[in-house]
Amino acid sequence: MTTRRILSTSLLCVLLAQAPTDAVTFKSYYDALPDLDGEAPFAILSSKYSPTLRSVLVDAHREKDCLPDGSIDGVEELCPGLSERAKEVLRSMAPQLASGTFSHLWVPKSNRQEVELVVEYDVQAGDVGDRYAAFFVFTWADGRYQVRSIAWFLEGALHAVRPFRIADQHHLFIRFLSCTECCAWTYMAVVDWRVPATDGRYRFNYAPQTSPHVWQAELEYKLPHMGHSAEGTVQTRVPFEPRALGPHVLQRFDFEEQADEWWSFTCEDGMCRPLVFKGEPPASVMAEWQRAPPL
Repeated sequence: MTTRRILSTSLLCVLLAQAPTDAVTFKSYYDALPDLDGEAPFAILSSKYSPTLRSVLVDAHREKDCLPDGSIDGVEELCPGLSERAKEVLRSMAPQLASGTFSHLWVPKSNRQEVELVVEYDVQAGDVGDRYAAFFVFTWADGRYQVRSIAWFLEGALHAVRPFRIADQHHLFIRFLSCTECCAWTYMAVVDWRVPATDGRYRFNYAPQTSPHVWQAELEYKLPHMGHSAEGTVQTRVPFEPRALGPHVLQRFDFEEQADEWWSFTCEDGMCRPLVFKGEPPASVMAEWQRAPPL
């Protein structure tokens, strides 16, 4: 894109142009949060409590009315009764997380053989108590749950669980904000929870000509405008039946005062490299765009 994002995470966008330099203050984000890198805090007690948690999730599958289709693609949220039972088990498995809240529990639709679980855990942190979300994915293996932590996301929310890059491998799509006291970018993280050596987030390059080695761990999903980004809108589509050779993410940046830009990302080894077209895209890109559902 001709106008890249400005890394200003704490400026009030309406007052930015008017404020004197010495009046501008910067707010720290992601401070004083629990360190969830590596093994999740559930790992030590997982063997003891895994059978109890699994029995709750099996009961959820038996009670068909207890897993209504919600607004999040690819998952079903536990109903209140079973959700509270499962949260009790989670609190016993990870007592060190007592300061936060297990806000949502979902069962992915992608694996009916063994019951998996996606958990959102929220904490309030910082001077003004911003909400940060972490996600835990429970997968059954060798008679116990293996737990993967994915953290942290400012005002984070699960957006979808969908196939990505490989047709039968579902990924988490997590929506979050760049800041809470500025005109925020809305970002989308694409996470493969099966990758143990890294945080599993795909990296995207938005400056292939000027900065080919600069990567960011999120898609630009919504632009704030008002001097903080390009004046325009973003549309994002992800093929529901992806092919190994791509493309794996398609974006259209619809600008107000310049030609549209079409971005076609192909991902390999966690890195997503784009082809960029201005104005009208090639017929092959447009065909992929028309086949892919909006994210």
